[in-house]
Amino acid sequence: MNRITRILAFTAVLGVLGGCTKNFEKYNTDPYAVKSSDPSILIPTMMDALMYVQQNDSQMIDQMVGSLGGYFTLSNRWGGQNFDTFNASDSWDAIPYETVFLDIYANYFEIEKYTSGSGHYYAMANLLRAAAMMRVADCYGPIPYSQVTDGQMYVAYDSNEDVYKNIIADLKGAASVLAAYASEYPEKKPLAAQDAIYDGDYAKWAKLANSYIMRAAMRSGDKEAFLSAYESPFGYISTNADNAMMDPRSQPNPYQLASASWGDLRSGSSIVDYMNGYEDPRRSAYFTVSSKGGYVGMRSGKGSFEKASVSGYSMCAFSSTDPLPVFVAAESQFLLAEAALKGWVSGNPGDFYKQGIRLSMSQWGVGSAGTGTGGSPVDAYINDDTRIPASYTSDPVANFPNYSRK
Repeated sequence: MNRITRILAFTAVLGVLGGCTKNFEKYNTDPYAVKSSDPSILIPTMMDALMYVQQNDSQMIDQMVGSLGGYFTLSNRWGGQNFDTFNASDSWDAIPYETVFLDIYANYFEIEKYTSGSGHYYAMANLLRAAAMMRVADCYGPIPYSQVTDGQMYVAYDSNEDVYKNIIADLKGAASVLAAYASEYPEKKPLAAQDAIYDGDYAKWAKLANSYIMRAAMRSGDKEAFLSAYESPFGYISTNADNAMMDPRSQPNPYQLASASWGDLRSGSSIVDYMNGYEDPRRSAYFTVSSKGGYVGMRSGKGSFEKASVSGYSMCAFSSTDPLPVFVAAESQFLLAEAALKGWVSGNPGDFYKQGIRLSMSQWGVGSAGTGTGGSPVDAYINDDTRIPASYTSDPVANFPNYSRK
């Protein structure tokens, strides 16, 4: 869906959200759009909502406030309006909600009609809807979910607990259908050309669905759902070979673009300080070197400055073609560490946690992932119990005064 189509459709959705639903079909139709309900055309826009590649969407939904908000600092003030100074406009605050709702439901309802609510395309649509709406719920709390239907979007909000409960149910159903299809037709990949994450491999999508269930179950405290995904014969993302990574394809990586080209994004001081203090081997994979040498993150919350004056801070080390992480094996291990702490699964929480670190190190290509014997930099990092996060007492980049973080 191009930007013009999205704007036209967005106007329609706002009308529905305002309360009038009888003309939904009329107002949600772009007269100049391709007249097709073919899921292979509609599903890619839904897929975008798992990790936006389009630059403006990435900025407003992920970089500034969403899943990665806080790991970066905004090195542009946009006239004093900003998330990191807690004075973003109402329209900015609404974007992670409204954009995702539009990209999901403008396509989901068409797929539902096209497939009569069954089959592998519908399973993919349900998976994408559930995963994207979990991102919205993580940002906003209660949202409309279980009662949303075609033409009826102005409905009661579900409680947080019910949102996750219904998301889990949809993910379970999707995983079952996609895994069954992959088993029966192992050579068929109906979405291969359109799938920027798994090239149409439904078996891997089933693993991703189970991984999302583990995340949602941990969010909501649902032990039964967590175990059903963990023990599922379809599996979950347990190795880096199964990582869900969004290929930007014809678009540049939005983090590289916002940092290096636009000058709007710098690495956040908090994560840089932690990784400096622990001498984390991943720093060179995460950050560029600052203008004064070493890795120096930029503090959030500064009220005003000239963009050029903060250009020297470390940036994210993405290249323009690097894929974007949607869900990785390290997270599965961290979720299992939490589950072990709760007594949901057997095993030592520390072992799961350390395995998550090793998987992350390996994912980012940081030497040997280690074996636990203490002979590698990764083992040294894991076994060290003396280092602490670095303080921010001496910022070497010009135009920012020194200060002490207690």
